[in-house]
Amino acid sequence: MEFLSKDRCYQVGKKHRWEYWEIVIKYLEIINPKSTLELGPSIQPIVIDGDTITKNKIEKPTYLWNAIDTPWPIKKKKYDVFVALQVWEHLRGNQIKVFKEVPRVSHMAILSLPYKWPGNSSHSNINKVKIREWTSPHDPFIKPKRVRNKIIYLFNFSKKIDKNMKERLKKI
Repeated sequence: MEFLSKDRCYQVGKKHRWEYWEIVIKYLEIINPKSTLELGPSIQPIVIDGDTITKNKIEKPTYLWNAIDTPWPIKKKKYDVFVALQVWEHLRGNQIKVFKEVPRVSHMAILSLPYKWPGNSSHSNINKVKIREWTSPHDPFIKPKRVRNKIIYLFNFSKKIDKNMKERLKKI
């Protein structure tokens, strides 16, 4: 699979996102998925040749679908990795319902979220307790990684756990 490059990230005007996108890409390089599904990519998907799901026609998604409408039109365990970067907070109170689809359609998931942002918006007041509420009963595969005011979670829904992979992911 081909992943977004730093140069391409800067070209599409997302320089400020590279700091956490780079970590996600390193995770993906270690996982080495054969298939990915990204929810609501911003202008450019993180996986160049991966599938996408979004309600926005402009982005030419694989699935033109509003994620809050469940179940998704996707077969069980179709994807190796599901990716959602800074979109989970926009699901308008449907985070728990939507997360139930993630382990159904994928073996692993990477989510990045705003973390402890002040204020009174959809980005505000998201902490580990809130994230646990949204993703229960699934625990992170490795300790969540903080990057300034964002946090990255990696989940493994597969029965097989590759200890070597886990150790390599922890080092990022």
